[in-house]
Amino acid sequence: MDGVRLSIEEPASPEQIHFLEQGLNEHAIEAVGKRGFNSITIVANDADGVAVGGCYGMVNWNWLFVADLWIAPNLRHKGLGSKLLAAFEAEGIKHGCKQVHLDTFSFQARPFYERQGYRVFATLEDYPPGHERHFLRKSLDPVSTSSG
Repeated sequence: MDGVRLSIEEPASPEQIHFLEQGLNEHAIEAVGKRGFNSITIVANDADGVAVGGCYGMVNWNWLFVADLWIAPNLRHKGLGSKLLAAFEAEGIKHGCKQVHLDTFSFQARPFYERQGYRVFATLEDYPPGHERHFLRKSLDPVSTSSG
């Protein structure tokens, strides 16, 4: 380890993130036989082409991970979130995903995700202080009636 130096990068650059993802994929290929981290982004644009929302996440083998889903405040509660999430899940299914998972905070969208069929499987209390962080999952298998 002589000559190795650590540096804190805040925020991380896209190149740094890509470097780490590539390293993880190379390791995954050795263990699992195929890449494990393939990103998907779906963007919602208004009539003028301005981004008003989107969903970003990863295909990790047979699992889909929803990292971020955001809708502009003036367009919330109008069905756009459901439409984005359904499109994201459909894309995951095309990539062979059988399950999907995500996390959200108690002050965010837990009821929204539960209406979409997600179920809580873990909760971290006091994260952030005074709130909770919820981890949810859902089966993407149309034959399955349970979330796993």
